[in-house]
Amino acid sequence: DPDADRLELVAPRLGAGDTPRPLSGDALGLLFADLWLEANASVASTLLVSTVVSSPGLERLARARDARVERTLTGFKWLCRPALADAGFLFAYEEALGYCFARRGASSVLDKDGLAALSVLLAFVERERAASPELSPGECVARRLARLAQEVGLWVSVGHGMRFESIERAATIVDELRRALPAVLGGRRVLEVVDYAVGAEARPFYRGAQSLLVFEVEGGFRLCVRPSGTEPKLKLYVHVVGELRAAEEYAALEATLTNDALAWAREVERQLLGLHSSR
Repeated sequence: DPDADRLELVAPRLGAGDTPRPLSGDALGLLFADLWLEANASVASTLLVSTVVSSPGLERLARARDARVERTLTGFKWLCRPALADAGFLFAYEEALGYCFARRGASSVLDKDGLAALSVLLAFVERERAASPELSPGECVARRLARLAQEVGLWVSVGHGMRFESIERAATIVDELRRALPAVLGGRRVLEVVDYAVGAEARPFYRGAQSLLVFEVEGGFRLCVRPSGTEPKLKLYVHVVGELRAAEEYAALEATLTNDALAWAREVERQLLGLHSSR
């Protein structure tokens, strides 16, 4: 962005040679959370924050590092609210390429900051290359991604948008879905549903009422569905995880999981379009 508040990274993966590809905001978010937890390992109590629609992998990382996680509604106007109430706040991110780093003993910018994210990344690469000068910057990133995936799973996130004739119609689709929750989505059995339009009084204010449905689905899939507030579009967020047995298999497993997530998102879209046309 012109105001440098976001960061996107193109990097290779182990098993794909030197071929670089963009990292998703969720993949970068987990990478930065891992790096910042390591840099602040002496801190006794740490809080990580992300949005409801971002990767579930953050919880796995937090459990492995004895940290805590809070989820908020989308947008940085909500993401840093838990930080104001918790001195243990360390890091926040959203899947839309925004990252926020707390600085112990110093004032912190409680907003997304692309330059801070770039600084953390460059410091990591410089440290890795000092220990292993033969590595390229891309190889440093690829090795860290593989090590992280072997510990907490290889998480893939796919965003998918469905356009309608109006903002109101996109919102109505979610209401129709809410009134008749499906037992099967995209050919996969639904295990659990959380409806963020209800129960807000029992949640923190930064995770209040929103037209958002979160489906836990067999096979380790998670789907978040919400209407855009600014476009005539329904937003689908698909998350899936796989076990990385060997670091060199990272690229192949990521490609398989991405294809599976995209194919399933298209199946879900067809099902929702059927719901739309039947009304």
